[in-house]
Amino acid sequence: MKNRLLPAIAAMLLFAAPSILCAQDGPPKIQMVNYVGSVQGSVDASSSKAGDAVKLTILNDAKLNDGTDVAKGSILEGHIDSITPSEKKSDSKATLTFDKISVNGKEIPIRSWILNVGTGSSNGSQSLKKIDGLTSAYSAQETTSGTLTQKKKDIKLTDSTQMVVTVAVIPEGVTIQQ
Repeated sequence: MKNRLLPAIAAMLLFAAPSILCAQDGPPKIQMVNYVGSVQGSVDASSSKAGDAVKLTILNDAKLNDGTDVAKGSILEGHIDSITPSEKKSDSKATLTFDKISVNGKEIPIRSWILNVGTGSSNGSQSLKKIDGLTSAYSAQETTSGTLTQKKKDIKLTDSTQMVVTVAVIPEGVTIQQ
């Protein structure tokens, strides 16, 4: 029975939105919730620097795994971990972390991963139009939310840029297996 379950579990981890495994008996999974957010301000590889704030205005209503209702207009807050501008038509990179969500003036610590970056959602749809040459990658083993790479030019995220970010509240006393 165990041998038949192993491939199914591996497939779920590879193809589903990330789940966080907790250091407890029979590790429970914490349900991740996807949000679509529009960038506030800008992130520009030629002028932004590590430590700069990054904020997304949430475009869809959803409930966090701890039961908190997150309304459209709430703010996902984070920062730039590292940013590398393009030099002589090289790729630029930005590593971002979104670590709290602001709901009705209350800041809630979260864990998150960037699933997609693009343009075109006004109603919170997760189907975004790709930005030419821009890719995103995340790893559940990293503490960052993800790394964006722009082919052969500087990353420029503006108010029209949107991200699909999967989010979870980590209960107190629960540790994440790295």
